[in-house]
Formats: sequence, structure tokens, C-alpha cells
Amino acid sequence: MSNFSKKNTVPVPSEVTDFATLAGAVDVLSNVTRQLYQPAVNEALEAASTFLAELRVSEIPTSAAALAEITAWIDDRLEPFRVFIADESWAQVSAIKAHFSASHESFVRVHQLILRQDIVSALKATKSGSSRNDRASRGAGTDKRVFIPQEIRKALPKQGNKQICLRFLSAQGCRGKNGNCIINSLCHFKPATLSDAVRGFIAENYGGLATDMQ
Repeated sequence: MSNFSKKNTVPVPSEVTDFATLAGAVDVLSNVTRQLYQPAVNEALEAASTFLAELRVSEIPTSAAALAEITAWIDDRLEPFRVFIADESWAQVSAIKAHFSASHESFVRVHQLILRQDIVSALKATKSGSSRNDRASRGAGTDKRVFIPQEIRKALPKQGNKQICLRFLSAQGCRGKNGNCIINSLCHFKPATLSDAVRGFIAENYGGLATDMQ
């Protein structure tokens, strides 16, 4: 602590990972100043400590991004605070404590920024979850392999030597394009009739018949 050579670097503070760490750091400063500094110094830090305690039990988001914004805001308040102490400008030192309030314009701006960040993060998470669910639904609905019993195969209408595609008949639909099935041995056409067994099988395994096939 006594060697102020330029060769010595200032320790890099650890990153704030939770609200308790931030509040604890300010509490330590408050306790130290209670014994060693002018009352105005301690009163300002006690105001900061009390305000952080109120924030801790409020509904303000406490994500890493939110904590970073609050920490930066505290630093911005304490920077001129240190200058005022060095200059012995006690009136200005005392005035700093008014900043530690939810209604102070500097904190209102930070609070609004934190809320916007939280909304953006929530929207991104919702979109990501929705995309995963959509992919899972598509996978479950269109890629599921269904065993087709021999009696159902025999009951399927044919066009030439090709059986009709069951997915084409169903509400799921076939992914084939230009009227062609993705499976070469199957075909697409609207049959004149369908047996009850085929209708039941499609309802059970493919979500029912397509509207235009009913």
C-alpha cells in the first residue's frame, strides 16, 4: 500500500455477479467511513446502502446486464463524490445522498434501460422457445414413421401400379411438390371412395382426413 510506482498496476475489481455482492461492497464503505470520515461522507454512503437494500427486495430485474447497469450508476455517483471529498466541498458531498433515490432522474433513466433490456431478453427467449417447439411439432407430425399393416395396404386405392400416399390423404399433407409424392412408389390423386378401415387408420395415425378428402 506504500509503493505507488507506475510499475504497480491497480487491481482489477471482480465482476459483480449478484446483488448481495454489490450491496456488501457499499456496506463496507459505509462502515469504514463511519469511523474515519466527516459525517457527510458516511451519511451519503448510508443513503446508498439503504437504497440498494430497498432495490434488493423490489421487483427490479437482477440479470447480469441489470447488475452491470446499477454498478455503473453507483460508480458514476461516487466518482464526483471522491472529488468533492478531496476538495473538502462538504456541501456537495452531502448533496450526493439525494441521488440515491428511485425518483432521481439519473436512476429513472437507468431503471428504464434495465426494463427495456429485460423485455428484449424475454422476447428473444420466447421466440427461441417457440422455434424449438415448432421444429419439434413438425418433426413429430411429418417425420414420424408409421407402420402400415398389410390389410390397410391392400385396401388403399391405386393409380396404375402405385398406391396412394396416406399422408396426401391426411390433414398433415405430403411434402412432395408439383403433385408428386416424395416416395417414388406412391402417388397423389383424389380417390372416389375410401374404406372405413383406411379412414380409421388415417384418423388414428395422421390426424384425420384432409378437408378436401372428406
